Amino acid sequence: MHKERNIMRIKEAFVLAMSLCFAMAAHGQSVNGHEYVDLGLSVKWATCNIGANSPSECGSYFAWGETSVKSTYMEENSKTCGKDVYNCDIGGNISTDAATAMWGEPWRLPTKVEVDALVERCVWTWTTYGGRLGYEVTGPNGNSIFLPAAGGIAGSQHYYEAMNGTYWTSTPFDGYNDRSVALFFNYRSRIGFPNDRSIGFTIRPVSE
Repeated sequence: MHKERNIMRIKEAFVLAMSLCFAMAAHGQSVNGHEYVDLGLSVKWATCNIGANSPSECGSYFAWGETSVKSTYMEENSKTCGKDVYNCDIGGNISTDAATAMWGEPWRLPTKVEVDALVERCVWTWTTYGGRLGYEVTGPNGNSIFLPAAGGIAGSQHYYEAMNGTYWTSTPFDGYNDRSVALFFNYRSRIGFPNDRSIGFTIRPVSE
């Protein structure tokens, strides 16, 4: 009986992995050489993070409103933390949106509203893909993307990799000029949450 259960689990894991691969390969199209998947939402979601070569790679880390990676992520070297000028959405601005700066228009950071739709309208399945823990996110039309639990960088310390995912949106947190909204998730929850702008998080771009 125990052996049969193990075989069944292996089959289920194989089916899940194959279905995810099929959804990405079958429905992915590209803009400026970067693939996206139509999940049946208001925007198309990229299949990879900025700086990644596959969906399971973490990619690069950025402070909010910045377009280049750094060796350390601190309030002292943040370009936006505490700056009143950054109390507006930065999406699509080539000088503040890493997705637009690195991949070109129409790529940009998602807004909080778009992340909320991803959380509320999609089915999230905690799984392993390409050797990386994260979520298979399946849209209303059955297509899927994978978001790796890439953690973040504070100072020069990389923390919570394989446990949490933290992805910047372009939306500032109302009333605070040192915080902006990021998609935060672990194996139990998914939420748009205000975070310190100086911390290095990953970015999953969207396109119209």
